Amino acid sequence: MRLLKIGSSPECDIVLNSKRVSALHAELIMLNNGDILLEDKGSTNGTFVNNQPIKQGASVSVRRGDLIRFGDTELQWAAVPQPSNNSMYKKIYGIGSNMRYNDIQVTGNTVSRFHATLKIDKQGRAFIEDHSLNGTSINGKRIAAHQNVRVKRGDDVVVGGVPVDLKPYIKPDIWPIIIKIGGGLAAAVAVVALVMKIVPSDDNGGNLSDYASSVVYVHAYYHYTAKIKGDPFVSLCRDYNIPYPSEYRIGIDSKGESMGIISDASPYSLFGLGATAFFVSQDGKMITNRHVTAPWKLDNNETARIKADIKRIMKKMQDESVDDYLSNSSKTFVVHAMRELERKGLDPKVLEEYFGVYLKCAVEDGDISGELDYIAVGYPYRRYSNIDEFERCTAIAEAEDENVDIALLQLNSGATPPTVKRTFDLNKSVLDPKKIVPLKHRYYYIGYPAGILLNLREDGLKPQFKEVLVSRTPERYTIDLQGEVIGGASGSPVVDQKGRLIGVISSHYTLGSTMGRCERIRYAKELYDDIEVR
Repeated sequence: MRLLKIGSSPECDIVLNSKRVSALHAELIMLNNGDILLEDKGSTNGTFVNNQPIKQGASVSVRRGDLIRFGDTELQWAAVPQPSNNSMYKKIYGIGSNMRYNDIQVTGNTVSRFHATLKIDKQGRAFIEDHSLNGTSINGKRIAAHQNVRVKRGDDVVVGGVPVDLKPYIKPDIWPIIIKIGGGLAAAVAVVALVMKIVPSDDNGGNLSDYASSVVYVHAYYHYTAKIKGDPFVSLCRDYNIPYPSEYRIGIDSKGESMGIISDASPYSLFGLGATAFFVSQDGKMITNRHVTAPWKLDNNETARIKADIKRIMKKMQDESVDDYLSNSSKTFVVHAMRELERKGLDPKVLEEYFGVYLKCAVEDGDISGELDYIAVGYPYRRYSNIDEFERCTAIAEAEDENVDIALLQLNSGATPPTVKRTFDLNKSVLDPKKIVPLKHRYYYIGYPAGILLNLREDGLKPQFKEVLVSRTPERYTIDLQGEVIGGASGSPVVDQKGRLIGVISSHYTLGSTMGRCERIRYAKELYDDIEVR
């Protein structure tokens, strides 16, 4: 929402130099949904819309281009800013005392008619913008006006001195970090009854539950990149000094479907991946999987879907005329480039030839890669309302052997939190595969199977203990497990009853019953030792 004061006073947003225009003659209110309201503020010579006078103090709906006159002076629409771009928000709520146009109505002499705006973005995050006289505060602190300020579901929000409950409009911010697991929500719900909390005792007199404090929930956001070979607009735009990407970024939309070639519209949604990691040192180093830190390096369905999306978009372009494409596909980089080139005087026929070359370009397997945007961890037994409260970390190493699904993380703070009772000791790991006897010894993994869906509760994140058996003699890189292993458990430590590591959960599959596989701990130790030597 934006309020523009109109009058002869130099303090107005739109100043009209006329003796028949009052100091504060009128107000133009631009609502978030694109509607525009006009209100006469008690002027001497009146306000007119299409030559019809409006009542003082009444809000009248107008449209851009209407003939509006203040006394003897017409409004020049060029002086009225274009509406804000709210395309990145899926819901917008007006907050204020105006009973007709606000979604969240707050009464009080100190509450402005259009006091603030609550915005919910496509990831479910909430922001509040104040544009009032008496201000808005969050948790007792007044926020800056005309800026989007993050607000969470449990925050205390006060507008103009009046508390307002925003909980009905802000969902708990756990949904951005729930990812598709196996068959999705239905599959995850179906396994609820199978999840058992097991906290075995340590044969040395301790308790394996002490290790749980060292096991964290990991969430990674990343995007894919694709290079279009032979794209003629790369060099053409460079010659005309027009921004044009050397590669395209690819993310997902709010429904979890691939968006294909991402445009210059920002922000874009990222792919999200939830998993597990565990501390192995006091300086914040953690072990997880390479497919968590660099999933684009796998030959997976996501990569195949992206290639299919790009082909589909290219085919759609071929089926449209250039004019149709330019009018219907305003978000892609190539459209932006063609419009800018046309403005700079390039012959439309030449542009059409370049566009024809572009349509024949292709994306090959080696041209699709990825980039980790950020990765963060949530600590066990701590309460969270959204992923922004997780602590950021960095992926510092990955196994060079493509057969090994191991990666190393480092907390950006450089220190393992004091709440960790017991880190895992790689030096005491079971490295000899002959000491791992199939179908005999009991083993456990500690992690977050089914991710946030099953493990984030009112009293905090809760890792689970799951009992498994080794189903056959360990192979060179991996160990097959018999027992329930569910998506989200990737990166979980697998230990014996003495707390000694034997592996890191890396995959699961179903053959009548749920099975799993872990990477041998030998490769995690080698990766860690190599980093320490450096």
